[in-house]
Amino acid sequence: MPHLRRETVGQIKTALSEIAYYIHFQKCHPISEEQIDKVIRAYAEKYEEEVSTARFFEIVVAANLLKKSREDLKYRFKNKEYLAYFAAMAVSRHFNEGDASAEADLTYIIEYSCFSINSTVLKYIAYTTENIRIIELLLDQAISFVKDWTPYDIDDLQLEYLKNVAENRPRKIKGDEQKKAISAEADREKELEKKDTDTIETIDIYDYDENSAVELNNQLIRATLQMNVIASTLPIFSHIMLGSVKRRLITALYEMPNRIFYHWASDIDEHLESLIDEFMQEESGLTETAKQEEKHKIKSALQRLSTNLLLNLYYTVARNSATPATISNLTRPDYATNTNSLLERMMLFEEVDDWHSFKNEAEKLFAKSNSPMVRNMILAMVYHILVWSSSLPVDQRHHLMDCFKFKKDSKNILIQNMRLK
Repeated sequence: MPHLRRETVGQIKTALSEIAYYIHFQKCHPISEEQIDKVIRAYAEKYEEEVSTARFFEIVVAANLLKKSREDLKYRFKNKEYLAYFAAMAVSRHFNEGDASAEADLTYIIEYSCFSINSTVLKYIAYTTENIRIIELLLDQAISFVKDWTPYDIDDLQLEYLKNVAENRPRKIKGDEQKKAISAEADREKELEKKDTDTIETIDIYDYDENSAVELNNQLIRATLQMNVIASTLPIFSHIMLGSVKRRLITALYEMPNRIFYHWASDIDEHLESLIDEFMQEESGLTETAKQEEKHKIKSALQRLSTNLLLNLYYTVARNSATPATISNLTRPDYATNTNSLLERMMLFEEVDDWHSFKNEAEKLFAKSNSPMVRNMILAMVYHILVWSSSLPVDQRHHLMDCFKFKKDSKNILIQNMRLK
């Protein structure tokens, strides 16, 4: 009796990754049966493996990885995440094999990472690679992209519209705020999950204009994504990163949020009057006094938006990079070169529940700083902890509320946090 060969899981995954790679760089989704057969034959020849196209279809369709459309009889990946994951697997493998085009492929993905499918591929390359050289290339690209962007220095008062920020008063913490925040976050996650699991049927994920990558908005998206990617590699690769590479990466994590912020905020500053006039178009019949009050409100709203953006950039770095294993490197004193870095370092301490360090740094900076914007950012961080943290000890909670003069309407929220524990 002849030997009945069965394709291995490894063969099917590798073939599927080659198909995803072909789709991504040829921008041909959906893909025809003939194209898939061509890719599988090329894979079998290159790696000297025996893979049956018929058997491949049988396996991947049964596993719900590819779906055949009744309308055009072409194949689509179940969703964008699957396509991106397998494309990333192929790019990483080609890079490890020394493929001459691999670095150019990776550079292309980075350059156009402002477009969603590329950003997802890049994310999976960073999360799944086993090659430290890929991480170094990602780091080089991230640093190079923003190197000519001016870093924001909160003490230097570079931006006119942020020079007269009003100092906020500590907010009253209500017992139901945590419940509302958690509910809103759960709703957002459900919506994202629904989008991720929907089959890609009608949306052309490659319908983007590469020329628009130079637009400000897309530059900011790319820079932020690259910052997130290199931040997320630190916990995974820190133990095998040379000290010099690690220092470059951590320095970039302190610099990139401020470069990204200034690149965005300087555009607001330059066009502030026209932005205010645009918002004012809907207002009519106001007295001159009322107009000035309305303009002041709009400017204050832009100041709050700016403060929140800077905090979110710091928080993104902290959420992706700070773990008990990385915190000592991330918070070395030589990285704390200015107020911006001190604010970001506080976020890092919060992320790993180092309440003692957070409290000490917050109190010290709050007492020392004369900047309303800095003090507002510290109050926002403390408020975030008081509402969200389920691990903050009760005595330190009371201490923070007393020190920063938060009103103590916190009985219900304390009970909620004790239940969470």
